[in-house]
Amino acid sequence: MMTPGVAVGSEGLYETLYSDNHARILRLCRLLVGNDQLAEEAAQDAFLKLHVALRAGKEHPDWQRWLTRVAVNGCKDMRRGSWWKNWLRGDEGFDESAYADRGDDPERMVLGRRERLRIHGALDRLTDRQRRVFILRHLEGWSTEEVGELLGVDAGTVKQHLFRAVERLRRALGSSR
Repeated sequence: MMTPGVAVGSEGLYETLYSDNHARILRLCRLLVGNDQLAEEAAQDAFLKLHVALRAGKEHPDWQRWLTRVAVNGCKDMRRGSWWKNWLRGDEGFDESAYADRGDDPERMVLGRRERLRIHGALDRLTDRQRRVFILRHLEGWSTEEVGELLGVDAGTVKQHLFRAVERLRRALGSSR
């Protein structure tokens, strides 16, 4: 992984940040918008903004965090847009081939696909803020304070949304914990 705070003038900084973060940012966008094509657009937009910032000579102590913020905000704007509901009416959501199980056992493949569909369905039933909080906190590993800073809310609000998200996911997935 890239070391946070690498100087902007470093040769190949963009390429390094792209190669180190593209898969993670794309996964994050897929989880936030629930659609492969829109996720690719959001990720591409985030990397375009990174390229523009680096070309302008901007410096940042942690470009990975900056890139994550840009991607999350881009996904948030995308979901907020009035065209979102109209566009989704004709869309079938995730391209499951992108998540295909590479095992040889057909039964495992079918069960894995069903489980992924259940998880994606449960994530889709969360509110946008609950989904963002859950993904940033549990999948990206951000602290409660970092999530709050990104979303512009205090840590208590993050904890409240996280609690509600976990409860909704447990109910949706049938967990009794």
